[in-house]
Amino acid sequence: MLCAFLVTGNAGKAQVPGTSSSEAMHEVLAEVGVAPNPTHGDFHLKISTFAESREIQIEIVNLLGSVIQTRIATKEEYEGSRLIALNISSPGIYFVRVNLANKVFSKKVVVN
Repeated sequence: MLCAFLVTGNAGKAQVPGTSSSEAMHEVLAEVGVAPNPTHGDFHLKISTFAESREIQIEIVNLLGSVIQTRIATKEEYEGSRLIALNISSPGIYFVRVNLANKVFSKKVVVN
């Protein structure tokens, strides 16, 4: 499933809280996708972005907020789709946090 994070500043359009209209005007920050979801441990992470930042920080976080895995990469490494191996033995709900251009995007991942 691909989730688009669209930020605009025009009347009647979505705007991220805490941003001004001039900051947010017609800016697509990122599209983040996780598949398959639910998973048995491995999934593909897709990040498409038009942000100027070249570095992406990716964290896998459990429901208690503990960081299970951290990766730092260039956005070129994650353009398209990249396999993420979750070395997790406990089924449950986890979150993939993507930090890009000082914005954080989260996707829920269910591990069976």
